[in-house]
Amino acid sequence: MHDNRLQQRIELVEPRPGLQLELCDGEGCTPGPVESSIEMGSTETPISTGGFDLTGDSANGWSADLLGGPPVLGHRLTDGDGAVVAEGFVEADWVRIDGTDQCGGNRLADIQLTN
Repeated sequence: MHDNRLQQRIELVEPRPGLQLELCDGEGCTPGPVESSIEMGSTETPISTGGFDLTGDSANGWSADLLGGPPVLGHRLTDGDGAVVAEGFVEADWVRIDGTDQCGGNRLADIQLTN
């Protein structure tokens, strides 16, 4: 058994440069950075939002690898000043792109966000 990869391709319905995307994994979650940053030597534990390896930008779209793969994902778009442009929850229609029914496989969801 191996870890299966869950990847999202995320695009804005109306691409717009300069926006930042925050995600979270699951219904009712709170979108945020991939992990809340902490200072070196701190005993605090980073808060996981269920996502990692978010790459891309608001003009060309993003790619994100996720830990869970729930049917609902939370999102928040902010501008350069940190003002919220759009936020909410979106359904992810996961499609298995390899593997088998018995072993699972990597899955992909294409998401379009309104802004």
